Amino acid sequence: MPLRQLCQHQNRLGQWPLTEQVRRTVQALPGFRTLFHSLRSHTRAPGLGNPSAFVVGQMVRVKDRAAIENTLDEKGRLRGLQWMEPQWSYCGTIQRVSKQVRRIMEKSGVIRSPAGTVILENVTCAGISGTVGCGRACALFFRDDWLEATNEEARDIPYQANTRHATVRSVADIRATLDAGGGRDGLMFMPEMAQFADRRFPILKTIDSVQEACSTRLPRAHWYVLRGLQCSGAVLGRRGPCHSSCGLIWHPDWLRLVDRRLVARETDPSITPSTA
Repeated sequence: MPLRQLCQHQNRLGQWPLTEQVRRTVQALPGFRTLFHSLRSHTRAPGLGNPSAFVVGQMVRVKDRAAIENTLDEKGRLRGLQWMEPQWSYCGTIQRVSKQVRRIMEKSGVIRSPAGTVILENVTCAGISGTVGCGRACALFFRDDWLEATNEEARDIPYQANTRHATVRSVADIRATLDAGGGRDGLMFMPEMAQFADRRFPILKTIDSVQEACSTRLPRAHWYVLRGLQCSGAVLGRRGPCHSSCGLIWHPDWLRLVDRRLVARETDPSITPSTA
């Protein structure tokens, strides 16, 4: 029995031939152990993992490579949490704690309760270059062991006036694009996304490729991730929230792209239409 998809992280974004879709769907059917844990998580509110020693808003430094390697086992993990390749690019940088991670839902539907773990502000699997990772710009998890407190401030990268922006369409316009399952081209429109309707946001990135089932695929549509818009995890209801803070993914039919020249004129009134 396939499990109900609760969030966009469980949506398949890449292009897959029909035969491959059928084969992988059969392979993805939950085994007894996964099904048992998933059904149990539907009937019992999971506990929270122990809190991190770092509080939200605190400045931290990501330790250097040698210090982190000393904490990892032969599989590159610390207490079961994998250190991801894009995380190396953040070693030595100053970051701000965005959220404590004490409960997460995996793509299988299993809910875990990590301890001593945080998410850092705007630190994703895309890395500092913005070009690596799975394509979804997922938040990276950091064990307390990989961080140290600091009084230094992070160096924010200023967004230029020509940064691309998009306006989220009205709820009525978006609902008119949805199929019977509440999605578009396989992408779920999550209920909490409605709160951003009729508002404009910078575009963090477009998803040009996506890694799914150990394979890199072209996206089924020209997906967008908007800066600062992340899943709250409230979709889990009494079993949540999930603290993964995945970036919300937007179908192009749910957005109106804003002309860069318009944004530039709003940022600098001295710019005229002829010079923008």
